Parts: sequence; structure tokens; C-alpha cells
Amino acid sequence: MAQDQAEGVATPIPAEIQIESIEAWEDRERERQEEESEKKILAQRLKGPPATKKLKPTLDLDALAAEQAALEEMSTTNWVGKLQEYRNVNPDTGVVDPAYTESESPVAPGNPRFSVAVAIKESSQWFGGESVLFRGKKDAKKYAAKQAIDWLIANNHMPGDGTVKFRKLQQPQLPSKPTTSASPASFTSTSVSESSEPAKDKTESLASQVNPLCHRLGFNTPQYWWNPDVKPPFYSGYAHFGNDPRIEGKIGVIKNVYGSKTAKEEIAKELVSFLKDIERQRLEGHEDEVRKRKREPGSSHPEQLV
Repeated sequence: MAQDQAEGVATPIPAEIQIESIEAWEDRERERQEEESEKKILAQRLKGPPATKKLKPTLDLDALAAEQAALEEMSTTNWVGKLQEYRNVNPDTGVVDPAYTESESPVAPGNPRFSVAVAIKESSQWFGGESVLFRGKKDAKKYAAKQAIDWLIANNHMPGDGTVKFRKLQQPQLPSKPTTSASPASFTSTSVSESSEPAKDKTESLASQVNPLCHRLGFNTPQYWWNPDVKPPFYSGYAHFGNDPRIEGKIGVIKNVYGSKTAKEEIAKELVSFLKDIERQRLEGHEDEVRKRKREPGSSHPEQLV
């Protein structure tokens, strides 16, 4: 009997053993997983993004084309030496002139590009600069020197025939006033010989003919204007005579001509034609006046007919 009662009594559970419900265990496990996920995200952020292959920057195709065009335009001429020769003939004491400044543009790793700018006393602007970039400093310096020379030629500081100094021009002699005893044949021969031009060298440029014609006709030398919106090696512009009231407007307008020398020759072609036409008209008017005087001998002295 006592044994049966002992078997029916439940055994007490020890205090250190706790029973957890299924729901509580699932909540605790979910919190643990979320905590581990946050730790992984933080570690990834501290580590940074995965390494990717960096692409090397490439040169702009337009920049390469501009460099090639500039090299072709410069050809093999020693523009740096020619600019220095001009300065030796036209010195500027006490100042380093021409003054060059170099700069490097790291367009791509291991492939630097160079530009050079030059300043001269005749102008307040710099020539060359970063408008065109070159692989070598020597070509960049040549380009800057050529830009300066083009400006000197365009503004009549330097001849356009390849020399660095204008030749001294002989003052043309005007035909002397004929006497009453001179025959028409003798005067005509004199006027033709005085007005005839010396034989020109076949290689003489049109630009080099402009200044002698202007001096002979009593005009100032024209100025060449270049459109700053058109970038080398293309040129647009015209010539003008400044404030001279006798010649107004633009002469020899050109647009997008390749090469500065060719552009100036195109303008000079119109200038030479324009100036020679004025010279021809003056000569014809002078000879007509002389012939009129020959046809009416003594008309200015009617008292001799009495």
C-alpha cells in the first residue's frame, strides 16, 4: 500500500533546469541570425568594394588630329631659329625676348603631352599655349614660335617672303613736267619708262608685293584681321586700311582657308589686284591730261596770238 502511494507521487524538477517554449527559442534564434548578418555587412563596408580593373584614359582623337595638322603645317622649317633671327635684327634691350614658358598635361599615365607659350614685345598676347598639345617639347616650342611669326607677318612687323627684315624701298621718281619743245613721242617714252615696274622674281609672294604698291600709291600698309573663332590650322579673315578715308571696307574676305601662309596669300591676291587697278587709273588720268595739253599748245597764253 505504501509502495503504491510512493509510485503515484510526481518527482520534483530541479531548480537549475528551465523549460523553454518553442516560440521563445525561435525568437532567440532569429535575433542571433540577424546579429550575425549585421556583422557581415559591417565587415564588408569596412573592407571596401571589390577591386576592379582600372581602364587607362585614352587621348582625344580631335587632339591627335590637331597635333598632326600642326606638324604638317610647320613642316621642317626652324621656326624657333627664325623668330630669334627676327629678334636679333629688331632687338629689345633689357628684356628676355622671345620668352618661352613650358607646361605638361598628364593626359594618360606614361604618355604626357606638352605645350609651350611664347611672348614677344610687339604684342600683349601669348602665342601657342594649350590649344594644341604635342608629344615632344621641341614640337610644342616650334608651334608657339610659328604662331608668333604668323602674327608678326599679319601685322606688318615682318615680311611674308621668308626674310626677317623689310628691304629698303627706293623712292620712285615722278616724271618731270614736259617743256613746250618736247615731242609727244619723247614724253610718252619717258612716262612709260618711269612707271614700268622692275622685273619680279617668279617666286616672290603676293603678300610681299602689297607694301611696295602701298608706298608707291601713298597709302598706309593694310592690316590683316583674323577671326578668333576659327582655330588653326584654318583661318578666316580680311584686310583693311584702318582709318584711311580713301579706302573703306573689307578687302579679300576669306573663310576657312587651310594654313596661315595660304590664307594670307589669298587676301594679298585681292589686295594686289585692287592696288594695281588704282595705279593704272592714276597713270591713265595723268597721261590723258598730258595729251590734252599737247593738243592745245599756247591756249593758256592768248596774248601771244595778238
